[in-house]
Amino acid sequence: MAARKKTRRKPARRAKAKSAARPNKRARKGSSKRRAKKKPAKPTRAQSPQKRTTLAAPTPRAQTHAAKPSLATAPAAPSPSRGFAQSLALLASEAVRVGVVAHWFSRGGVAQLTLEAPLEAGERLHVRGATSDFLAIATSLRVNRAGVARAEPGAASLALPQRARPGDVVYALRAPA
Repeated sequence: MAARKKTRRKPARRAKAKSAARPNKRARKGSSKRRAKKKPAKPTRAQSPQKRTTLAAPTPRAQTHAAKPSLATAPAAPSPSRGFAQSLALLASEAVRVGVVAHWFSRGGVAQLTLEAPLEAGERLHVRGATSDFLAIATSLRVNRAGVARAEPGAASLALPQRARPGDVVYALRAPA
């Protein structure tokens, strides 16, 4: 009886860890069979005389795609509905500068304001800056972490529906006096 040569085998878990950490080259680059297959080349215009038709002038990109509304276009007229009365009230209101955004807290959606004029809870606000321009309602008005109905000039915080950046100006939309 011939003596068998003893070989040492690696444990199964060590082999799995090695294959998961570094896959083989074929799996990374793709098999050679896949690389050998190539798509047939498309015929050019010179090779296919039946496709030699008169080509129309290329159309500009704006004509080929659906028109997207730009910021320069005028907004559509509001339809007479619930929002129509609100838009009329906004047109009849006067913008009074109330303060400036000092800091924005993104987790809570709260802006720290430096107030220049008194601000009441429930007032309509217009936040305007270099990249932000939106309307909001002063629902959560706080001074020194305490909710208040009216904030006097100084530091206050206000929850806003969109991001406000430091330096944005806050206007209160009030009825003209």
